[in-house]
Amino acid sequence: MSFEFDEVHRRHTPEPELVPILDALTCIIFFLMYTTTFMELTSLTLPPSAVSRVKAESQNDATPATPKLFVNIENQRIDLLLKWTGKAPGQVKKTLVRTHPDRYSKTLEDEVEKIVKEFSTKYPDEKTIQLGFAERATYQELVTVMDGIRNKIQDIVLISPDDVRSNKEDSNGS
Repeated sequence: MSFEFDEVHRRHTPEPELVPILDALTCIIFFLMYTTTFMELTSLTLPPSAVSRVKAESQNDATPATPKLFVNIENQRIDLLLKWTGKAPGQVKKTLVRTHPDRYSKTLEDEVEKIVKEFSTKYPDEKTIQLGFAERATYQELVTVMDGIRNKIQDIVLISPDDVRSNKEDSNGS
């Protein structure tokens, strides 16, 4: 008889690693603490507001809605078109010769300033203008036109070149 099998084999049960479990529990606890803290900050209760009525002293029905200045460039020509809508819609169009696109052009700035000045004297309450440039415009031309506008109207909103292209197609009758 052999004594090799006499020893009783005990089953070895693996012990779980405690360090990763403690790390995970620490992360969960901090996560729960932060979420409860931020939940208190994000739940905002506003007091009921008082209702008040405001009457405009004078409403100018002739005030234009959305004045837009389109700057289209074709070959050696710059077309300036200022359009507005409202009760009295209108437009002003000027054409200039494009000499040096990368240089400052005093004539371009003066023409833009003249168009915007006429518009702002006619509609002094208008404080914003939308400006659209053709894709072929240079940065210097953009700055020059904006300098001509900002002497009379401070808020300038740039619009997409697609609007300039679609405006050109509408004016051509296509």
